Amino acid sequence: MDYENKRTVILCSIMVVILVVFSIYRVSKVDFNYDYSLMPDIPQIKTPDIEEMMSGIDAQAIEKIISGEVNIEGLTSDELTSLVKKEKAGDYKEAVLNGQISIEYPSSWIRSESSVSVNHPDMDILLFAFSIDLEFPTTIVGAKLDLDNIEEAEDFMREISGEQGISMSVKSKDYIEDDILQFEAQYDYADGKVAISKERAIKIDGNYYLISVIALNTRVKGLENQINYIFESIKTI
Repeated sequence: MDYENKRTVILCSIMVVILVVFSIYRVSKVDFNYDYSLMPDIPQIKTPDIEEMMSGIDAQAIEKIISGEVNIEGLTSDELTSLVKKEKAGDYKEAVLNGQISIEYPSSWIRSESSVSVNHPDMDILLFAFSIDLEFPTTIVGAKLDLDNIEEAEDFMREISGEQGISMSVKSKDYIEDDILQFEAQYDYADGKVAISKERAIKIDGNYYLISVIALNTRVKGLENQINYIFESIKTI
């Protein structure tokens, strides 16, 4: 199959998935007890053209799928829709951690629906989502930690990173409140990559949580507004 035919097939497949997802959502909202005899005459509906339908699709993401740079095998329909949906300014979705913390992150990021495990008995991953970036995805992690006090959050992350061969150093920290510690750290990977993180440790009813956003050091500046929005959205429930 040549490139253009392959591209057409994939585009059509993606559109079918997206339309099916949207259709299921709309059907789920229908009130089947409604008295349809009261319905007004249905007006003539203009079918949107292909350009209008494709306006919300990320062409770059599709090109990466076509070229094989992004592997879509095993993705759910929701994950595939999120993958090819063009991100709009202010387009975020909410996640709730253990019924105690709510947080918003970009809706174009892919959230792992399967259980993400870390080989450590004192860490439970509650949220793991990442951007579409082949070199180094920007990642948000929400975890519940087994700590004795909030000050241990830094040392805990340093220990976890060290076990994976990553050197972690804290660059700055500040107590927003007595039970909320925020810090910025640098992660040096064995392959030479350097990542910068913004992290917040929170104590609620004796439980300790850590929310981290990690990005490649060369991309942090361009993501500053996005990262700040994520942290401003954090709320206790």
